[in-house]
Amino acid sequence: MIKIASNLDRLNDALDDSLKAFVDIHAIPGEDLGLSQGSIAQKIYLRFKRAIKLFYSVRNANIVILSGSPGDLINLCLFKFAIPNVSYKLVSIDLILQKPRTMKQHFLAKLRRIILSEVDLFINHFRHLQGYESIYGISHDRSVYIPFKVNEIPNPKMSPSPAGDYVLCTGRTRRDVKTFVEAIRLSGCPGLLHQESAAIINSHGTATWQGEIPENLTYIIDDCKEAFINYISNARIVVIPRFRDDIAPAGIATYLSAMIRRRCCVLSEGPGHDDVLTGGQAVIVEPEDPEQLAKAIRRLWEDDELRTSIAECGYAYAQSVGDERRLHSDILTASLALLPGITQHRQA
Repeated sequence: MIKIASNLDRLNDALDDSLKAFVDIHAIPGEDLGLSQGSIAQKIYLRFKRAIKLFYSVRNANIVILSGSPGDLINLCLFKFAIPNVSYKLVSIDLILQKPRTMKQHFLAKLRRIILSEVDLFINHFRHLQGYESIYGISHDRSVYIPFKVNEIPNPKMSPSPAGDYVLCTGRTRRDVKTFVEAIRLSGCPGLLHQESAAIINSHGTATWQGEIPENLTYIIDDCKEAFINYISNARIVVIPRFRDDIAPAGIATYLSAMIRRRCCVLSEGPGHDDVLTGGQAVIVEPEDPEQLAKAIRRLWEDDELRTSIAECGYAYAQSVGDERRLHSDILTASLALLPGITQHRQA
């Protein structure tokens, strides 16, 4: 029996009948949200307690599959390094890393590079690994690309929404809001900037907008998930502006949510965008270039035929990547291929 430990909910649902006979999956308990609270001594105690709990949860596993949770990933790497009889294969999914800027960040990046060498397989939702490889040593020979999934699939019986009333920028991770605001001002098109509260987006590398609001831009702060979907559904164009030095993906879930609703997307060049969408599914522009972004917005706003063509291309792509079950099935296939004697096909 192959034992898998994972923090992915519903991973068991992706097991087909041929796997259920010899694969057993159990859940890794979630991280304690109180780890960052209290005094330094309390934090150390809680983190140590979490590490011990984690170790006992995975100690008998053949494969450990961990999505996100960088703190747990570091602990799992240290267990492999320090404890001789720990032999599980460690799979990391969607690990988000950033380019170091300060001396402290450069030091920590070198330390992470050493620790992350214990990971057997990185599953990424993007293809361009130049930044990950040069800084963190995460190369293609330890990585596999698996497309992300659509988070919310609309009822297929619903008719497509009308063209939409505004150009939307929304989402949490690494949004270059300054470029979007300036591009909307230059384009003259009606825009909507939707952000969640600072406590949410600041930790994801996006700044709360503090500058001037052009007359043609509406700015809304709303943490409601239903509002996020409604804003996308009623947009004519969805823009995901990125920073030039990004080495990690940002906005994949957002553009898939837009595409599945037949919204035309304009994306900044970067990991998870131009390396994944290569068939006209979106308009790709240079990052941090408000003039180029404004021209793309203006053209798409006025050209119904072009905008519809791109939106339909994006819709077909979003349909092709499927849902959570497809994603989890691909993850299991790639992870089981790490074990000797398992002849599962690894996604190219």
